[in-house]
Amino acid sequence: GGNEMNQKAYELREKRLVEYLGAKVVANFVIATRKEIERHQLDVLPSDILQALLQHVGEIVELQRPYDHEESSL
Repeated sequence: GGNEMNQKAYELREKRLVEYLGAKVVANFVIATRKEIERHQLDVLPSDILQALLQHVGEIVELQRPYDHEESSL
């Protein structure tokens, strides 16, 4: 049923996240997110917060990219 598909999608997504970011980063992010949910006494973080975070990270990485290239061309 649909639940099996969700489970499969979840497992693939988790595998990919761990592959790219490492299990520790993924786990720490989940823990940090949970703490903030509790601190703000919410059920979940607003989805726009997570999207804003992803956008922010992407922009920071892009802004820092030129410096990375200069260092790595040694």
